[in-house]
Amino acid sequence: MIKCKKLLTAIFVLALIPLFTLPVYASDNDALKTLQKDLQQAITVSEQITDALNEEKPVGTIAKMIRNIKEIDTSVLGDPQDAPKTGSMITGTDSADSVQQIFAKLQLELANAAKKNASGQIDKITALQNEQNRVSQYLEQARNLQTQAKDQPIPLPGELQYYMDEKGLSYPMTASGNYTAEEFGKVISTLQSHLEKLGTDVQSQMTAVQDFMGQYNSYLESANASMQGSTKTLDSVSRGQSLFSSEEGGVSAAPVAVSVLAGVLLGMLAMWLIMKRRMKKQDQEESA
Repeated sequence: MIKCKKLLTAIFVLALIPLFTLPVYASDNDALKTLQKDLQQAITVSEQITDALNEEKPVGTIAKMIRNIKEIDTSVLGDPQDAPKTGSMITGTDSADSVQQIFAKLQLELANAAKKNASGQIDKITALQNEQNRVSQYLEQARNLQTQAKDQPIPLPGELQYYMDEKGLSYPMTASGNYTAEEFGKVISTLQSHLEKLGTDVQSQMTAVQDFMGQYNSYLESANASMQGSTKTLDSVSRGQSLFSSEEGGVSAAPVAVSVLAGVLLGMLAMWLIMKRRMKKQDQEESA
């Protein structure tokens, strides 16, 4: 009798497991879907930035787009050292799901690094463009001074001289400190060469930004693809495919779990009545 009671209790507990575990899977699945939604939005923004780069939009516009990319929260993916998020209800898939989520988190971390590098390159480009503007102003000033020097030699402005010394740019030195139109021509030539070099540097940095944004988009796509496996598995559990159906989109897990529980309870009641009759019969035989 005691053994039968223990058996009935065990069956009852097993029947309750789906009712308590399925909500956990549904919660995990919702969190992963939210993360996937954020990923897809980030991918869309990344593609827009790539288009802006190809269309050679102003650097300020591209810089603003990159800095406005929201950081993706990967906490739902847990720590690589944590236990797998899926449980024993899905035989043989918990390790695969864990690996997929670890891989997705790694890809997202690489994506964040690529975004950071792209942002750093944008800062360099901004600095280079500021210097381009400064050199253009010096170049215009030198051309105006060259016109004035046609009448008589005039001094080279101290600010311009300081800049050229700071950047290591060559220019003629005069004993009097005054410059002829021809000597100003050499200063102009040096400034033009420096301006061209800055333009080449800007193009090089823009190419680097494109590369980093390409990496960023690729890492996001890879993470998104990896996570689809996890959400698909959890979808199967929440719909009851793994537990109660062999066809995709079959039945809802919670109602089936309730049906199973009801069947188990009815079976327990039947077993209880049978055992009660046997005990009554046994008591009658012993009293006789």
